[in-house]
Amino acid sequence: MTIKLSSLGLTHLAARGITDIAQPILDELAHEVCELVRFSVVEGDDLIWIAKSQGAKAGLRYDPDPDMGLKVNLGATASGLARLLTLTDNEAVMLLGRQGVEFPLKGFGSAAPTSIDEFLQVLGRCRSVGYGFVHDSYEDGTSAMAMPVVKARSAEVIGVISIAGPSVRMTAARMSAMALPLRAATEQLAEIGAGLSFANSAGFETLDA
Repeated sequence: MTIKLSSLGLTHLAARGITDIAQPILDELAHEVCELVRFSVVEGDDLIWIAKSQGAKAGLRYDPDPDMGLKVNLGATASGLARLLTLTDNEAVMLLGRQGVEFPLKGFGSAAPTSIDEFLQVLGRCRSVGYGFVHDSYEDGTSAMAMPVVKARSAEVIGVISIAGPSVRMTAARMSAMALPLRAATEQLAEIGAGLSFANSAGFETLDA
């Protein structure tokens, strides 16, 4: 299947300078944590990956290709969990339903949630640490953490920044150590991009991920 982003959508994004604003922040974070950093924006009920930076210089590297323009699965990914952190359980379940997420998740890692109750337990653990995280959920052998980019004053989630890498490196302890620079990146992007529209009203052509 062809995964593509419409040229109209790309033009719309470029006109708002979102990727131009995000890329230096992603590059700096990737350099600091030495893993793959990605940025996704909220598009209605969905998240769409639009920018990334690879910080791993040697050894195992996680870099799925292609991934830009993909619709992020909210049930199996750290980015999806980060998107839902600020919602109540009922709101999160309703959003999953509108996105068409069904449990048990199929085509994902061995640790992907198998039921709504299991997903809500995972979401609760993420709320307790302040960021979304998964191990072998999106894909076996990979782990990720993510935090929402929250618009100042309105508390609106406008995007998500994630860090992903091989599970052997992305341990719980390492994620905890990377939480501070990740939060700083989300706050920096929220502050710099406060005056921009992060929604792509022109529309994307997307494939679920």
